Amino acid sequence: MLYINYLTLPLAAVTAVLLLGAWYVARAERREDHRRAFAAAFGAGGLILAVTGFHLTLTWPIPGQYNIVFGEPLAYFGTLLVIGSVALSRGVDLGPLSILGALGGVTNLVAAVAIFRYRLTSMPMIAAVMFGASGLAAVLFPLRSRSALVRSSVAVLLLIAGALFGVTACGAYLHHLAPGSFDRWIPAQARGTPAACE
Repeated sequence: MLYINYLTLPLAAVTAVLLLGAWYVARAERREDHRRAFAAAFGAGGLILAVTGFHLTLTWPIPGQYNIVFGEPLAYFGTLLVIGSVALSRGVDLGPLSILGALGGVTNLVAAVAIFRYRLTSMPMIAAVMFGASGLAAVLFPLRSRSALVRSSVAVLLLIAGALFGVTACGAYLHHLAPGSFDRWIPAQARGTPAACE
């Protein structure tokens, strides 16, 4: 089976989920009617993240470490979002699930360090900050109910991460659609060389 570089799709989905998450934490979480309305959106975004993340993680269609740094967090957080959306729609306490999210956030922080240290992606500083901000938001998320400062911090971190993922997604679309980029692209398995990666 041949594969293509579809990072643009999960990058766009991550952007949407993070920005929606910022809005949810800042404005909507305390209202039960809003919680249920957000559940479907988080589930839809989580499904895109989970499917693309597991495919990246299990098949490695793009250069080695990019499958790890993008695929594994997509699979992890996508799964949590899908399950969390069901729990949210039913009014179930998200406490234990948010602890799993916090542990995933630690891996995002480690990934941020690796991205910066090894100069991964075409924009390592932006990538490191977006992974770091999303990771720190996930770590703080279980504590958001303890103070308005923590809640606001989580919302701001999600907003920053979402904006930076959005910049990266736009850059990836512009690069992947540009003449000479993917218009004559042949899958790595067909040509025996690593796939291009944004």
